[in-house]
Amino acid sequence: MWLLEAAVAADLEGEEEAHHFGRRSAVAARALGHPSCTPDLRDRTLRRCTPQQLARLGGPGAEERLATAVAEVVRALGAPPPMSPQLLEEEAPAQTMLRQGPLHDVVFEAARDMLPTAPDPGDPEGEDIDDWLDRNRRGHEAWQTMWRQILERHPDRHRNFVEWADGTDAERAIHDQLLGSLPWAVDPRYRPAHPRGPATGLRHGPPPHRARRAGRGDRACVGRYLGGDAGGVPGSARRQRLPRGEALLASAAGAYRSGEDFEDVLRRHSAPDEVLLRLTVALRRYLGGGPTWRESWTRLILAREDTGPSLVRALPAWSALRARGGGYRNAHAVVVSVVRESLGSDQDAWDRFASCPATNSGPAAWLRLGDLLDAAAKGMPWPKPPAGR
Repeated sequence: MWLLEAAVAADLEGEEEAHHFGRRSAVAARALGHPSCTPDLRDRTLRRCTPQQLARLGGPGAEERLATAVAEVVRALGAPPPMSPQLLEEEAPAQTMLRQGPLHDVVFEAARDMLPTAPDPGDPEGEDIDDWLDRNRRGHEAWQTMWRQILERHPDRHRNFVEWADGTDAERAIHDQLLGSLPWAVDPRYRPAHPRGPATGLRHGPPPHRARRAGRGDRACVGRYLGGDAGGVPGSARRQRLPRGEALLASAAGAYRSGEDFEDVLRRHSAPDEVLLRLTVALRRYLGGGPTWRESWTRLILAREDTGPSLVRALPAWSALRARGGGYRNAHAVVVSVVRESLGSDQDAWDRFASCPATNSGPAAWLRLGDLLDAAAKGMPWPKPPAGR
C-alpha cells in the first residue's frame, strides 16, 4: 500500500511543476485505478487534486473505478454557481475540466451537470435600469462564451449536450452556438438535424417548384424554433416610474411573466402600435444585448394578436425566422405570411433569401427581416446592419 501512496504522491506533485504540467498523470492514474488501492486512499487523493488533475485522471482511458470516484468528487464540489463574466477569468472546476479535453463518460457527465447555471439577473428594484440591463447583457454574453468554448472542445459530445439541455436554460445557448458560431464544428452525425444556411429559419417544404407543379400556393415553411426561453430574468419590469419605452424594453429582459408587464405598459400607452414600431425599427440602438433579449422582444411582439406586417418586417430576421408558432416545430404563422407575401412565386428570390447573411449573434443578428426580404425579392445587395448605440 505504501508503494501506491508514494507513486500517487510523486506523480501528482510532479504535475505541479510547470514543465510537467501537460503530463497525463499516468502513474497516478494506474495506481489509483489499481484493485489494491483502497477507496479511502483514492477518495483522499482525489479530493486534494486540482480540476486539471481530475480531468487528466478521469480521461477516456481511466479505469472504471477511478472514473467513478472522480465523478463523485466532482459532484461533491457544491451547487453550480450562476454564470458571470468573472467565471471566464476564474473558472468553476467543471469549466476547467471540460476545457482540458476528452473525459471518461461518467466524468464528462458529472462535469457537465456541475457547469455554471444561467446568469442570475437579480432584482432591478433600486438599481439604475441601464446598469441592470448592462449587467444582465454581460452575464449572458459570458454564458454564450462558456458554451462556445466547451462545445469547441467536445465536438463528439454535441448530441449529448443538446439532449441533456432539452427544456433547460442551457438549451437556447447551446443551439445558438451550434447553429451560429460553430457550424463548422458540429458533429456530422448531428448536422442533418439542423436546418441549413445562416437563415436557418428558411427551408422549402414543399420546395416552390414542386409546389407550383402540385398547384399549391404555399411557398415556405420557416424552420423550427430550436430552443426555449433562456435567460431566467424575472418579469419584474412593471414599474410605473420608468418611461414607458424603457419599461417595454425592460420586458424583453424578462422571462415567463414578462408578457404581462409588456401588455400592462401598452394598455397605458396612447399610441402602442406607433411606439412598438419605433422601438423595433431601432432595436439595436434601444435594446442591445445578445440573442436572448432579441428573441424575447420578438416573442413579445409576435404574441400580440394585432401585430401587423410592418411590425413583423421590422423584427430581427434571425429571431423572427426561428420564432415558434402554433407548435414547437412550427414557424410563426404571421412570419410565414410576411415571407410568402414578399417573395411570392419567384424561385430566384427564395434562393437568395435562403442564403441571406442573418446570424444569431454579432452585428448581422440585427438585420431586419423586411430589409432582407426586399433585397432578396429585388436582387439587390444585402443591407448593412442597423446602427448601434
